[in-house]
Amino acid sequence: MSKVATYLGAGWRQLRTIDGVRSLQYFNMLRFGATLLAGIVLAKSGLPPRQIALYEGWLFFGNLFTFYWVIGGQNAVLQLVPKLAAARRTPFFQAVWLTWLAFSGLVALLLWLRGEGLVARLTRFEQVPAPGWLALFVWWQTPAWLVQAWYLLNERFRALLAFAATAFGLQVLCVALPLRAGYGLEGIFRALALLAFAKMCWSGWLVFGRAKWQPWWGGLVRWWWAALPLMAHVLVGQSVDYIDGLIVSSRMEEHWFAIFRYGARELPLSLLLVGAVVTGTIPLVAGQGVGALRSMKERITRLGRLLFPLSMVLMLVSPRAFELVYSEAFVPSARVFNVYLLLVGSRVLLPQVLLIGWGHGRVLVLSALIETALNVALSLWWIHFWGLTGIAMASVIAYLFNKAFLMAWAWQRLGVPPGHYVHWPEWLGWNALLWTCWWLWGG
Repeated sequence: MSKVATYLGAGWRQLRTIDGVRSLQYFNMLRFGATLLAGIVLAKSGLPPRQIALYEGWLFFGNLFTFYWVIGGQNAVLQLVPKLAAARRTPFFQAVWLTWLAFSGLVALLLWLRGEGLVARLTRFEQVPAPGWLALFVWWQTPAWLVQAWYLLNERFRALLAFAATAFGLQVLCVALPLRAGYGLEGIFRALALLAFAKMCWSGWLVFGRAKWQPWWGGLVRWWWAALPLMAHVLVGQSVDYIDGLIVSSRMEEHWFAIFRYGARELPLSLLLVGAVVTGTIPLVAGQGVGALRSMKERITRLGRLLFPLSMVLMLVSPRAFELVYSEAFVPSARVFNVYLLLVGSRVLLPQVLLIGWGHGRVLVLSALIETALNVALSLWWIHFWGLTGIAMASVIAYLFNKAFLMAWAWQRLGVPPGHYVHWPEWLGWNALLWTCWWLWGG
C-alpha cells in the first residue's frame, strides 16, 4: 500500500511541475493510444480487412487535404505568439481560428461536390463511404487543432492533458459503441464527425468565450507570411505518407491498403515524444536562440536511450504482436512496421527546430521537395522488387537524406554545427546496432 501511495505521489508531483514539452509528450501518447485501441477494436470486431480498409481510407481522405494547413499553420502560431504583446495574443488567435474555419469549410465543400471523383481517380476504392459526414468531419476537425497551441502558449499544461484524455477517450468510444450497437461503419463515421463538432465548439469557446470579439487581421497577415513556407514544407515533406498510401491503393488490391496502413507506423514513442520536443522547443528557440538547443540536446539524448533499445526489441516480437493485437491477417504488416522502426535514427535529428524558430522556412520547402522526389522515385522502383517493404524503405532513405541536407544548411548558413543538438558518438553507436538488428531478424 505504501509503494502505491509513493508512486501516486510521485506521479502527482510530476503533473504539478509539468512543462510544455512533457505535456505535449503525454498528449501525443494519449492520441496514439486512442488510435491503437480503435484499430484493435476494429480488428477484433470480426470485420474483414476490406471493411477496415474503408475505415482507414475514410480517415485518410479526411486528413489528405488539410494536414499541411494544420501542422504548418500551427508551427507558425508557435513561432509568432511568443513575440507578440500580451494584448495582441487573443485577437491574433481569433483571426487565425476564423481563417481555419473558413478554409476547412472550402475543403469540405470540395469533398462533398467532387469527393467521389477524386477517390476514383486516385485509388482503387469504389468510393469513400459517408461522403457527407466526411465533409463535415473535415470542416469541424481542422479548427479544433488550435486547442493544442492555445493551451501550450497560455501554459495551461494540465488542462491540455485533461482535454486530450477526454477527446481521445471519446474517439475510442466513437468506434466501439456504434459497432456494439450494430450501426457498423456508418455509425462510426457519424460519431467521429459529431465529436469533431464538439471539439471545434470547445476551441471556439477558448478563443472567443472569455474575450472581446476583436480579430486582429493585421496579425493574420504576419501569420500568413510565416505560415506559407511552413505549410509548403509540410505539404511537400509529409505528403510522402499520403503519396505512399496512394501508391499502394492504386497499384495493389484493396485489402493491402489496410495491411500497409497498420504497418506503416513508426515506433509510437519516437514519433510522439520527439514530436513533442520539436513543438515545445520552437517557441523557446524563437525567444532564446541557440541557448535553447542545449536542453533540447539533453532531452533527445535521454530519449534515444529509450527509443533505440525499444525499437530493437519490437523488431523481434512484431510478427507475434501483430497477430495477437490485431489478427493473423495483419502479420504481413509487421515487415512494414520493422522497416519504419529504422526511422528513429533520423527522427532524433532536429535541425528543423532551429530553422523554424529563426524563421528560415524556405529551405525546409526545398529540402522537402528533394525528399519527396527521392521517395517517390525509390517507391515506384522498389515496389516491383520488395512490394510494401520497398515503399517503406524508400521513406527511410529519403527522410535520412532530408535531415542530412538540413543539418548541412544550418551549419553552413547559420553557423550552428550539428554537435549543438546531436550527441554524435551515441547516435552512431545506436544506429549501428539498430540496422544490425534489422538485418538479423527484422527484414
